[in-house]
Amino acid sequence: MKGLKAFMASVLCLLAMAPAVARNVGPRLAAMGGVGVAVIDDSQTYSNPASVYFYDGEYSFLLGTYLSDYIGVASWPYVPSTTIKGAFTGQRMALDFSVSFDSENPRESGNVDVYQTTTIDVNLSAGYGPVSVGLGISGGSVRQRLDVPMNHMGDYLMQLFLAQYDRVVNSEFLQVKAGLMVKRNQLSLGVLFDNILDKDGAKTTFNFRTLFAHTGIGFYWSRDEYSKRGQMNHLVYSLAGEIDNLFTSSSRCMNLGGELVFRLVRDFSISARAGYSHVFSHTEQSRYTFGVGLYTGNLKASTYLEFPNDGPISISMNGTLEF
Repeated sequence: MKGLKAFMASVLCLLAMAPAVARNVGPRLAAMGGVGVAVIDDSQTYSNPASVYFYDGEYSFLLGTYLSDYIGVASWPYVPSTTIKGAFTGQRMALDFSVSFDSENPRESGNVDVYQTTTIDVNLSAGYGPVSVGLGISGGSVRQRLDVPMNHMGDYLMQLFLAQYDRVVNSEFLQVKAGLMVKRNQLSLGVLFDNILDKDGAKTTFNFRTLFAHTGIGFYWSRDEYSKRGQMNHLVYSLAGEIDNLFTSSSRCMNLGGELVFRLVRDFSISARAGYSHVFSHTEQSRYTFGVGLYTGNLKASTYLEFPNDGPISISMNGTLEF
């Protein structure tokens, strides 16, 4: 078993070096329209740090990769992003570490801008009964090189993993978020104060505007229906909705999502997910998402499609080893 885990971890690391666009968000929630303010998640993606309180295991470790690419757009070898992530979740605490490699702004000469972002997230929570509060601290740095050649796969590997980065001024960042959740049976409600520290040049600020600018409110409802074939074969379906950036009219948006899980046995299930996101002040920025997931033993795999109104369709893939 240990040998299998080591092999799968190596495979996931190698996959992370493939060309793709990656988002450093949980694939389950991304396929559900980007919801997360009130979601009780079991994939170690804690959009609201208060949800860590409802984690019912002793502890778990995770190693994963996030890959994606555009459909119908010539992006090779201009690989927008690849992310490798590791995480630990225990009682009342979650810690994750991720490294993202991005390349943007391809030029006719075959040169691009290359970025590396390193992020560490710590989420702490406490609660009593159905009520929980949480605090999340995220820190890291961004390094970049501008106008570097990238014409072949060898250039991609060299520029991302071997060439020297020149650190840009004020590249370090620190973000803080705080959340509140209430859970009652199958329903949970959440409030999230996201990015309450704001960076203005080299100065980090905290004021009334930064505290409430990125406030989100939402709900999450999940129900487990046993099938007639016994308790091991049953359906789990869930719905979620939220409004983000509640007090910022220019970026206020609505996210809606749903998921249907068919669990065949305890350690095997398949999922279908869908979502919708809409920015109130920019109707052209709405998007639809559709995805599927597979869970077997310690391995989770998923893929989803994103259909934005103002851009190309993208396909994203994720592989996660949990142990």
